Amino acid sequence: MRRNMFTFCQNQPSPQLQQIPKILSNRSVVLPHSEEHPIKIINAYKLIQELGRGSFGQVFLAVNIMQQKFAMKISPEKMAKYTKIEAAILKRLEQFDISPKMIEAFEFEQQYCVVMSLCEQTLADFIRQDISINQRRTLMKNIAEQLNTLHENEIIHADIKMDNYLLLQKNVASSVKTIDYSSSIQLPATYFPTKLQSRYFKSPEVLHKKSYHKQIDCWSLGCLFFEIVFQRPLFPAKTDEMLCLQQSCLLGPIEYGDEQFMTRSTSYLFSSYSEQLTSLGYTEKSVLIPTSDVLDATGREECYPRTLSNLVSKLNWSDKLKNSYLILLNGLLQYDPKLRWTCEDVLQSDFFNSL
Repeated sequence: MRRNMFTFCQNQPSPQLQQIPKILSNRSVVLPHSEEHPIKIINAYKLIQELGRGSFGQVFLAVNIMQQKFAMKISPEKMAKYTKIEAAILKRLEQFDISPKMIEAFEFEQQYCVVMSLCEQTLADFIRQDISINQRRTLMKNIAEQLNTLHENEIIHADIKMDNYLLLQKNVASSVKTIDYSSSIQLPATYFPTKLQSRYFKSPEVLHKKSYHKQIDCWSLGCLFFEIVFQRPLFPAKTDEMLCLQQSCLLGPIEYGDEQFMTRSTSYLFSSYSEQLTSLGYTEKSVLIPTSDVLDATGREECYPRTLSNLVSKLNWSDKLKNSYLILLNGLLQYDPKLRWTCEDVLQSDFFNSL
C-alpha cells in the first residue's frame, strides 16, 4: 500500500524546507537536514510533541495522514531489542485488552518504532484528584486483574509503578491500562537480569541480588496500592542503601541480604548503632545487621521506625475497610516471596467486596 509521508519535526523547519514532497513508497526516507533544522520522515506519522522518555526510548504524540492521534515509542538502535520484545508482548496480549492496542511496529534509521493507541490521562494525574475510595478500589482491582493476566501468561512485568499505568479515557477508572514491557521477562527464561525494577518499587530479592520470579511484581503492586491511596511513595529512597533502611524501618529485620547492605554483626558495630538497631528489631544475637552505610542513609521520615498499621489507621474510612486494606498490604509486602500474596490472593481480598 502506498502512503504519503509526514515529517518528524523536533524544531520548526526553515521556510525553504516547508514543502514536503509526496513519497510514493512505504520505505522511510530522510530529507536534507541540519542540527538547526532537523526534518525526518517516519512512515505516515507526524510527531507533534514528546509525551515522555525513559531508559529505553522516547514516546511522542503522533498524527497520521487521517489526523488520527497515536502514541509512538521510538528506541535508539542499542535499545531496539528491548522495544522489539515489548512489541511482541503487546501483540500476544492484544486479545486480553489490558494494554493500549499496538497499531504497528517498524524500523526507521536504525531506530525501532512502536505505534499504539493514545491514552488520555496518566494514573498519577487521576489519583491526585478528589476521587472516591470506590474509584481508587476499582483502579486497584483492575490493575491486579491485569497483572494476574500477565502472570497467567508467564510474563514478569518487572517494572510495576505509577508511571506505567495510563487511563484510556480521562477520569474513567475502569479504563486503566498497563504499559511498558521493555523490562519484561517471558518465562521460561534462561537469563534473569539483576538490574530491574524502579527503586521505589524494588523488591527485597532484587535489591539483595537473590533469585526471583513473578512475586517481584506483587511486591511492587503493594507499593503501588499504598501510593494510590496515600498519594505518596511508600519507599521514597534516594539510594539503594536508603531503600534497604526504609524497608527495615517499616517491616523489621530481614534475615538475608547482599553484602552491600548487610554484614555479620560484631559487638563493636552493634554498640556503635545500638539504639538505632534495637529500634529496628535487631538484637546482639542477630547474625546479620545492616551495614554502616545503610544505617547512615537517613534524611527522610521514612528512614525511622513506622508501621503499616499506624499509617492505615489515619485513613478516614470505616474500620472494616481499613482492616481489609491493611491485610492486603501486609500480604503483598512480605520479605519472603513464598509468603507474599499472589495476584489471585489479591483478587479474593475483602477489600474488593461489593465492587
